Amino acid sequence: MTDKTTGVRWRPDLWFRSAGEVTLEEIAGGARLVCDLSDAAAISIDSQTDGLWVAFRGLRTCGGAELDGSAFVATLALNGDAPELRVQVEEIAFDEQRFRLVQAQYPARFGALETFVDLGALVIPHWEGAIVPTRRVTLPTVELWLFEDTTRTIGALNDIPVPTMPWYGAYLDRADHAGFACVVETAADVQFQVAANYTLQHRFDGRGLVSPLPRIAAATPVWLASHGALGYTRRATFRFGPQLDYVGMAKHYREHARRDGTFKSLAEKARERPQLARLAGAPYVALYAGYPHYAPGVHPAFAGYTYKEVEAVVRDLADGLRLPRAFVHLWGGLTQQPPGALPLDTAPGPVSDLKAAVDAAHDAGYLFTLYNDFTALLEESPLWDGRLMYAERDGQRMMGRPWNRVCASHYQDLAQRQIPGIVEALGVQAAYVDCANVFWRECYATDHPGEHPATRTQDMARRLALLRYIQELGLVFGGEHIQWWAVPAVDYCNGVGTPPAASRMLSRFPTPLWHLVFHDALVGYPHAADDYTRTAGVDFTDKLLRDLLVGVPPMYFLNLHDYPQWRDRIGQADRATGDVLRHVAFDELLDHAVLTEDRQVQRTRFSSGVEVTVNFGLALRDTGSGEPIPAKGYRVTGMGAQPISGAFQLSVTR
Repeated sequence: MTDKTTGVRWRPDLWFRSAGEVTLEEIAGGARLVCDLSDAAAISIDSQTDGLWVAFRGLRTCGGAELDGSAFVATLALNGDAPELRVQVEEIAFDEQRFRLVQAQYPARFGALETFVDLGALVIPHWEGAIVPTRRVTLPTVELWLFEDTTRTIGALNDIPVPTMPWYGAYLDRADHAGFACVVETAADVQFQVAANYTLQHRFDGRGLVSPLPRIAAATPVWLASHGALGYTRRATFRFGPQLDYVGMAKHYREHARRDGTFKSLAEKARERPQLARLAGAPYVALYAGYPHYAPGVHPAFAGYTYKEVEAVVRDLADGLRLPRAFVHLWGGLTQQPPGALPLDTAPGPVSDLKAAVDAAHDAGYLFTLYNDFTALLEESPLWDGRLMYAERDGQRMMGRPWNRVCASHYQDLAQRQIPGIVEALGVQAAYVDCANVFWRECYATDHPGEHPATRTQDMARRLALLRYIQELGLVFGGEHIQWWAVPAVDYCNGVGTPPAASRMLSRFPTPLWHLVFHDALVGYPHAADDYTRTAGVDFTDKLLRDLLVGVPPMYFLNLHDYPQWRDRIGQADRATGDVLRHVAFDELLDHAVLTEDRQVQRTRFSSGVEVTVNFGLALRDTGSGEPIPAKGYRVTGMGAQPISGAFQLSVTR
């Protein structure tokens, strides 16, 4: 397809010239059959007023067998005068007595970039966001090794099962930033498959051959079955044109999110719940006391903590360190492990002592919450009830990790039993519920209340019902992780940042796609696996620079008894970056730019006029503006007549 606005021809699948694939599963036996659409017995293409109607009939398995009555029907239509192409999967037909649908990939690897030939980047909303450059890149030595080594392995073929946003794209390194963005409009049952500078070499290894396929960067929508069938028409829209680099794509999707109701600004939310203003620039201080992993009093390191200690931390944040804002989150205070909570734990002191800590936080202008999780089911808990769990098609309960086992049909009921009592006893103005904002899934249980089996669409709706219920209680609400569909009902989360264990390919070039879309819609703290108390990922200084760049406050996960050794750093971080973070907290992030080939110097621009430039490197760097940035330094303009600048230095005392 040629984009007439830029003259770029976006090519179909560079590997197999395939339109896509359909995967079926035999009901008896469970064998999976993969059918290449381009190998169908008959392919019909009919012109319509604004596009094409395409039918692939007589699908063939990879062994060549034709499946009777099978078909795949799609339409491709221009979207009026806009440079957009609508793609709809209308029908997937097969013998439903013999097979069930697993998934369909369509269109396969459309718009693929050939590595080192089509210089540009693939753009993927993976965690905070990722790009996959197709040019030769500059990275620290070991990072480069990891990046290049992975492109030679199956690790460069990534399935994105829960994309943070339902879009992807690609662009070319041209002055006009010619590119395309694909926005999936029916996203409850979609995944993305990403080929990140790969040749599919693993398919040839067993024969001792070198792959003859070109090295490409490409993404494909994977349309998942809804209870074994297509279920409903699937839709995606490709937008083409200039100024569609990763920033342009993010802004294009932001407008889409506004139209479809999945964008609601923090300013709008704060008008409904004024205490949300307390989140502006608030460091997230999570005080861990063993819960929920251990019942109260079980772990010796946490058995002796007191609510007086919690109150002392709050008062030290306010009176000792003089933090104008903070969000204090106690992982403790409850007796029943998930999915329960109440009654409140009185071993650390009377409930009045815990309420005194909450009141101290509120008096300081802070927010305070306890940890809750209605998605988890712990085997050692007396509340264990396997009937609460999700069920697979064969009736087996979903086990795995204890978190996110409980079917969403129970969430609101469990919350109604717990959260109002916590609010009444403590007067908290905020709530935290783990894992509810992500991982929606199908359920086949027949012993749950409500309608079953449940599709992913229904599961998502049940999760949203929980989130909205908590906000209707007047609470500032959040939890771990976030996806686009939950944004209107979530005020903050931990989990926007890319954790160190993420894909080697897709974590090498983290890019703030999420913040370019949703920075002013929720406070997106970094990932809990890469908080400020851990050396995984990057060090403390780089985390400060990283979060200053995108306007996100620090996040500290602390054992309660470790607070004294961290208090000075919490204070230093706020003195260095707190004023800026409070200023831009509810701003739109307008722009992000990488100023040096090694990505060490980056710049962002916010809607209030603030511009932040940071240098992650170890030497003074010239940004071309006449104002060099020192090593591990930053420069902020737009908050007054004079820039705010600083640098973090390693000091040695002998």
